[in-house]
Amino acid sequence: MLAALSSNYYAQETNAGLGEKLTKEFWTVLKSGEIDSFSDRISEEFLALHQYGAGRKAEEIKLMKTIKLGDYTLSDFTEMESGNTIIVTYKVTADEELGGQKINPAYRMTVWQTRNDVWLLTAHCNMTPFFEKGK
Repeated sequence: MLAALSSNYYAQETNAGLGEKLTKEFWTVLKSGEIDSFSDRISEEFLALHQYGAGRKAEEIKLMKTIKLGDYTLSDFTEMESGNTIIVTYKVTADEELGGQKINPAYRMTVWQTRNDVWLLTAHCNMTPFFEKGK
């Protein structure tokens, strides 16, 4: 298990930049391929939105397991916190493949909420189509 996973970020630790930290942790897990070790940090009500439609926790975990993430950069972070929710927007540039095709750089939005004083991944949105048209 990754060391970052053993240090759960608790709600009382909120401060500027926490959404960025949580999101970077999530991307570290994606790159490691250890998504099962992170599944308890994904809300049962998790909802994802892609250009082809919405997905729930089980199907999104299955999709995450197909990602082959190489080197990537997360940039252009913007976040806001309201009550028990942090919304983070950012840009991802990656050597990422899904179904054998390279994924385009994309702006994404990730939502975190506290439950029982632990931050849970609640929603994720990919704002750019996965593949270039015709590929």
